[in-house]
Amino acid sequence: MWGESLTLSIMSTTDPSQRPLDLVVYGATGFTGGLVAEYLARKGELAPERWAIAGRNVEKLRAVKENLVAIDPKLEALVVLEASSDAPETLREMTGKTRAVLSLVGPYAIYGEPLVAACVDTKTDYCDLTGEPSWWKEMIARYHDAAVESGTLLVSCCGFDSIPYDLGVLYTTRYLPSGCEAEISGYMASKAQFSGGTWASAIHAMANARADQKKLSKARSERSSSSESEPRAERPSKPRGLHRSKEVDRWVVPLPTIDPLVVRRSQRLGATRESGVKVRYNHYLQLKSLTQGLMLGLGIAGVFGMSQLSWMRGMLQRYKPSGDGPTREVRSKSWFRVIFVAEGGGRRAVTEVRGGDPGYDETSKMISECGLCLTSSRSSLPSQGGFSTPAAAFGDVLIDRLEREGISFRLLEGHGGAAES
Repeated sequence: MWGESLTLSIMSTTDPSQRPLDLVVYGATGFTGGLVAEYLARKGELAPERWAIAGRNVEKLRAVKENLVAIDPKLEALVVLEASSDAPETLREMTGKTRAVLSLVGPYAIYGEPLVAACVDTKTDYCDLTGEPSWWKEMIARYHDAAVESGTLLVSCCGFDSIPYDLGVLYTTRYLPSGCEAEISGYMASKAQFSGGTWASAIHAMANARADQKKLSKARSERSSSSESEPRAERPSKPRGLHRSKEVDRWVVPLPTIDPLVVRRSQRLGATRESGVKVRYNHYLQLKSLTQGLMLGLGIAGVFGMSQLSWMRGMLQRYKPSGDGPTREVRSKSWFRVIFVAEGGGRRAVTEVRGGDPGYDETSKMISECGLCLTSSRSSLPSQGGFSTPAAAFGDVLIDRLEREGISFRLLEGHGGAAES
């Protein structure tokens, strides 16, 4: 049985630089995990024997490997690792074999923490795709200081949540005067479908909103009051409610996602320290019409209410089961576009971040490129440890990688920037 023999032949070590693997895709049998594995296989930047796919079901992992070998026969050398969040010792064994892990197993509030803990214990860098604010805040409160001390880089929100916005704000500051205070508003529009995994994460977050808030308060109290790892936040912006925006000539509404929280944390971690620009960020969803906005609000309220009742929650989960996702044909017609409007230091700049299918094709690309930043540019990254963000951890290194892979960052209006100030 080649899967088991490969697993046994790869040994763990406490020194990350001496480990036999550079990267592990954990959760490779899931919908997005499979897309990440395919992306890495087609790109071919990693030596076949230097990366692995991992998960709880070896038979399903074998099927994934067969698909990857069809892309590149050299991937016969690809390593398969069996590991599960139900068995933390298997996660520690897995992370002890690699320099970095990509976590594609959600909802993260259910399955995520054991892997984060294992990565901190073994000094293994980590990226995930969470869009769950309460879990994200809880993990920061529990593991940031330990990760700083050990020099382990933990980076959440490495997909459509929240790379286009986090890196879009960083990119936009290039065109503002050095050291200024700026107000930046992001206006998101997209055409896409979501997968069962995304649906499950959303239902879980709504169902556990109150309990998650209590857990977060407890996690915060566990931290030392003398910790200096979290500088005081800048005053957050107060976005306008539903209104007609002249910037995009559409109705827009504040988007209550994790993204503005990630941008704010990037500021606290010094993502824009090079330009010195201090950012307050507003986050909006573009609407086709006022009616669409009202229907969207009613729909979210209805799903939130249903998620509070266990029997109705089961109905919601059966509506779109985990592992289900849009077809390749559907994804090929999907897209996203974010317009950033910035004003600061007497200057105005308008930029755009644009790409294809946001939830899956581009998300798998984004987290894969984050992983490749860790394997190819680790010593030169802006951040060297802690619970970070895409902008603070990877900065322009990641922007350059994504631009080469077809995600567009461009200036629409404005000129110059910090370099000219």
